[in-house]
Amino acid sequence: MKPIFWFILAIIIIGAGLSLLTKGKKEEIKEKARVKSTESQSKAYQLEAKELAKYICSKEHAFFAKNGYFTASKDSLQILMGRSHYKFDIVSATGIGFKAKIYGNIDNDDVIDTWFVDQDGKLEHTIDDAVR
Repeated sequence: MKPIFWFILAIIIIGAGLSLLTKGKKEEIKEKARVKSTESQSKAYQLEAKELAKYICSKEHAFFAKNGYFTASKDSLQILMGRSHYKFDIVSATGIGFKAKIYGNIDNDDVIDTWFVDQDGKLEHTIDDAVR
């Protein structure tokens, strides 16, 4: 047989071998990229929770300035909720403080992303739905 035949055969075999070696890596890279994208999206949604916490604080403080106490009534705060990945509840409210819970499922799994905010604006992230 001619040397060119062996040369072409060697290139085909080497190419097939490289293809088999890199196939698993390609799938691994695709999966890492998918997970990274989902995590980035989840972190972006969590910014929404932080902004909602600030909004709740400002509404509670406005209510306090007018009435002399914080309220547990969501209706009294007149918070306008557009499309959001989060909901909120006022867990407690007194004459000196309040605590609100902000929660939502940001990636369609069984974990609910959960935050708490108080009258001082202290934000506590108790369950992180973006963690894998």
